Amino acid sequence: MAGVVTRQLWRVQQDIGRDAQAALFGVLFEKNKEAAFASYRLWEALGYVIAFGYSTFLCVSVKLYVLLGVLSLAMAAYGTVEYLGSKKAARLLTEEQTKPAEEGVTQTKM
Repeated sequence: MAGVVTRQLWRVQQDIGRDAQAALFGVLFEKNKEAAFASYRLWEALGYVIAFGYSTFLCVSVKLYVLLGVLSLAMAAYGTVEYLGSKKAARLLTEEQTKPAEEGVTQTKM
């Protein structure tokens, strides 16, 4: 019974994570969504192939270290993307604020 519940909770977690990744790709690649999702699926499939390929040659402890390394790299890459995204948003905001007003649109308070 505990195994069934564990599998169901794992599946729910996977679905939530996959939806979050899809939303992130939709936001990051607003103009090229099809190419972004195709690239994502390609790299996902390549990851499965590589993991299947080394699964018989490495012991469990080495596999865990490989997974820990990949997780650390992914977390660093995500942090970099968030930082660059916030930097770009701040730059766009300052450009909007410093942009001169167009003629005929300027209003003054009285």
